[in-house]
Amino acid sequence: RKMTDKELRELLAQELSRKESIEARMDVAKANWSEGLPIYIGSSEFPGLLEEVHPDGRRVLGAMVNRKFISVEKEVEEAFKKKDER
Repeated sequence: RKMTDKELRELLAQELSRKESIEARMDVAKANWSEGLPIYIGSSEFPGLLEEVHPDGRRVLGAMVNRKFISVEKEVEEAFKKKDER
């Protein structure tokens, strides 16, 4: 049976919440990084958030929203834009 979208998202959330280090998942990291793609790991410093880790080592803190990674920085920028518009 094929997994529903909800089941797939729940499985992904469970996997990400295991807080595995990059070192523990170098197989996935190397495969993604060889294609120039980031990997996502649970943040140990900020529970409930993810770190998007890029091939160059840059890390971006954020969360998945409707299957899209949104950085915390972007959310702060959006909040200030809305504040300025008032």
